[in-house]
Amino acid sequence: MAILYLFIGFIAAVIAAVPPGAANLVVINTSMNQTLRKASYVVLGAGIGEVLLSLIALHCTMNFADYFQQNPWIQITVFVLFLVVGVFFLLRNKLHLASKKPSVKKIKTPKFITGIILAFVNPPVLIFWVLAFSVIQKYLLKVTEMSPWIVLLLFFLGVYLGKTITLYFYGKWGKKMEQ
Repeated sequence: MAILYLFIGFIAAVIAAVPPGAANLVVINTSMNQTLRKASYVVLGAGIGEVLLSLIALHCTMNFADYFQQNPWIQITVFVLFLVVGVFFLLRNKLHLASKKPSVKKIKTPKFITGIILAFVNPPVLIFWVLAFSVIQKYLLKVTEMSPWIVLLLFFLGVYLGKTITLYFYGKWGKKMEQ
């Protein structure tokens, strides 16, 4: 039964990591322009960021779920906001917005920290984890803050493994695209 928690955490993390996102693109870019080893630092950091994000979602799942159900205007606002941002990114080349590009010094951050930041600062993934925990708790298993520590450890180990393995395959794919 305990392995089931590991498996469900793994599957949920793979579902969260498969759609192209910032961490995925950075892993592909790093593996193409540098080495797969350097991309693996981003992968390891992104795995930790994903676990942190899922921990926050676990902590806030019941509050978020109740709040969103009681306030449908938030659901509509979030939907419209994502729609507007998506349309902007699709049409930004056609809009020709003039912008000043101030000279900004690039700060060289370690790949590991970059991975944590890219995974952690990702609102759609937080929303995914809130929904995932709601579904997991309703239909599959009881995973709450009050679950035994071994259950939480196995679940979050599955989340970490799912994210890192998925991103590792993105890195391998980037290497194949380079060749």
